[in-house]
Amino acid sequence: MIGGLLLLLFGGYVLFQGQDVFFGPPLSLFEPANNALIEGSVRVRGRTDPFTKVFINEFESVSDKEGNFEEAIPFAKGFHVLEVVTKNRFNKEARVVRQIVVR
Repeated sequence: MIGGLLLLLFGGYVLFQGQDVFFGPPLSLFEPANNALIEGSVRVRGRTDPFTKVFINEFESVSDKEGNFEEAIPFAKGFHVLEVVTKNRFNKEARVVRQIVVR
């Protein structure tokens, strides 16, 4: 019974430590909201793992030591699809897509 418990704990530890291999990094996008009507440049703000590359419509940024990122991206007037992608060192990615209108 103790051996089974130790095996279960070891398996849980391996899965926890290997989560980057199996899953993409966390990605939360705080701004802009989906279907937002924006004037001027678009402020993109969110959070992921610390010191991770973040691609905002292929524009590269990097998150800070807490995982926060923020960029002001100029867009022409009109309808746009905003795509934010982040990848971990195992090339697993997380993606958030928002539709916005710039006036």
